[in-house]
Amino acid sequence: MVSACSGQTPDASASDSPEASSDATEQSDGQAADAAGEDEPADSSDTEKSSGPSKKSEDAASSDSAPKCSAADLSLAVDQGDSAAGHLNYTITFTNTGDQACTLNGHPGVSVVGDGDGTQIGASATREGKVGKAVVLIPNAHATAEIQAANIGEDGGPLGESCQATEADGWRIYPPDSKTSAYVEQDGLRACADKNADWLSVSAVEPVS
Repeated sequence: MVSACSGQTPDASASDSPEASSDATEQSDGQAADAAGEDEPADSSDTEKSSGPSKKSEDAASSDSAPKCSAADLSLAVDQGDSAAGHLNYTITFTNTGDQACTLNGHPGVSVVGDGDGTQIGASATREGKVGKAVVLIPNAHATAEIQAANIGEDGGPLGESCQATEADGWRIYPPDSKTSAYVEQDGLRACADKNADWLSVSAVEPVS
């Protein structure tokens, strides 16, 4: 598991690789990621099919009364799962580390960053799948979202040279509807530098039962 995060991406002047930290903060105006066109904050959309919150969350609060979760309310972790059919799968786990219930609804904003300074590499993840009912997280409760990435390897994998495969440092993740992101380091991560490459997607947030 790669866990915890900071809203600030690594400093370009530092010689060491970026490390994840526990607090999420506003990104600074001077980050190279901003100049590189970082992903827009996550949004949510209405759908006809919903997936209800877990029993534990549902008993504690309702989405009508609980505020939206911000990056400061959450701890994030990213686990790599099994690869299949030319793809790599990752699970983002959102944990409410605050002292009150909050809600997550919709898709997180996800992009890959590198160069030791938080510069975004390639395009942001496309948002796949329907959005269910808002997930209410009581303190210490969890919700997840799934990342699927093309297994690009050294040479771009199924996308070939058009991918412009390159090494990356980790993930920049915006909780749904948040304008503040968190950084999560990921060892061995590679990304497509070509902004037109369709290689990365993310699902909507779902409760952990």
